[in-house]
Amino acid sequence: MSRSCASLLEPDCPIPRAHQRLEDAHRLWHQTADSYADPAAFREGLNSTLQALRGGTFALQQQTRGGRDFATWRDAWHNRIRADAVLSWLVQHHRHRVEDDDLASASKARVALRTMPDGPALAEFSVPPLLPAELIPQQLNDSRMGPLVREATVMVLERQWAAGDLPGWELLEALAHCYAALAEPLQEAHAQSCGGQQSPTPEPGTVLPGLPPGQPECMKVSARTKTAVFRLEQGRVLGPAPESLDESDVEQAHAGNDGRGEIDEPDLPPKKDPLRRVAWYFEDARRKLQAEGSYAQRVSIWVPGQEWLSMVLTPADTQDRYLLWSRVAQEVERTRAEAVMTIFEMGARRPGEGQRLVLAAETAGRAHRTFIASFERRGAEVRLGRTRVEEDGRRWYFLDPVRAVWK
Repeated sequence: MSRSCASLLEPDCPIPRAHQRLEDAHRLWHQTADSYADPAAFREGLNSTLQALRGGTFALQQQTRGGRDFATWRDAWHNRIRADAVLSWLVQHHRHRVEDDDLASASKARVALRTMPDGPALAEFSVPPLLPAELIPQQLNDSRMGPLVREATVMVLERQWAAGDLPGWELLEALAHCYAALAEPLQEAHAQSCGGQQSPTPEPGTVLPGLPPGQPECMKVSARTKTAVFRLEQGRVLGPAPESLDESDVEQAHAGNDGRGEIDEPDLPPKKDPLRRVAWYFEDARRKLQAEGSYAQRVSIWVPGQEWLSMVLTPADTQDRYLLWSRVAQEVERTRAEAVMTIFEMGARRPGEGQRLVLAAETAGRAHRTFIASFERRGAEVRLGRTRVEEDGRRWYFLDPVRAVWK
């Protein structure tokens, strides 16, 4: 969930199950948005968000506390939901997931190769929507595009995810629409259950100006969300560099060769946020853990102008945590790094507690983000649980040497 998002839950919430599912959907929506450039991670986030939203519809049906007229009010909202094409699509997916075939038929992906993030495009072309970013230059190297791929230092990838059975909707926008359609009656239900005044119920098919009443501003999908930048060297992807595009670069990428056009997000913050893409790295770690059965610890530092740089860990580093983080602190001081990130497996500390995959990231300004997913090994198979996101890093005492440098 975005750091600026307000929680719907209150300590004395009379309909906690419905609101909790909506909170889950809100958090998962932001994780899905962060994974927009990665087909596999986006599909996984999409299905998790759909599941949470469906849970919200079922919880709303089951939790019917309130006054004598609550059932009439609830039925009016259900009629409006049934008349909504996107909500109907959401409910129809109750028995199955959105799969690659559903996405491939309607989604789009377009690539621009450049020598500089703000320079003119050497070439622009469409690619199969499910093609991972790291494979795009590899498949072009041996084609007539090979010389341009090897000359380029930046690959701008713009995706637009859609489903064949939901025409006319970009999927993140569809999820935000579903969230809004559920959030508004839940807020009404909360007020009604607490004895508040019931506001008029909109008629089915009502078109409301601007954002729907239940949709927060943070769930508005912009051109920046759909665009990712990757560094290239001799036709090989070195890694994502999504913060490399500033506002004018996104405008140029979406305006065409004549430079005309507008973008959805005119007031982008000028300072880059090192934590913006950490969810992408955690999803990548989840996939590697499942594919390989284990995950070797990773430590990266965020250096302005170079983004995330991975450190090479020695056997001594992995065996002595104090030595490792003393060395990381020295590297942070030497490079003037503004953030650190580590991903590692954590064993059980008490009876009944399982193993966990953890990402801990922190900035010099003390912004922190932790991703935790429990997992268990059954033979050669690794089964991962749901991801939990936290923003309090006080328990990660191993970061203290780095924090001392930033002081």
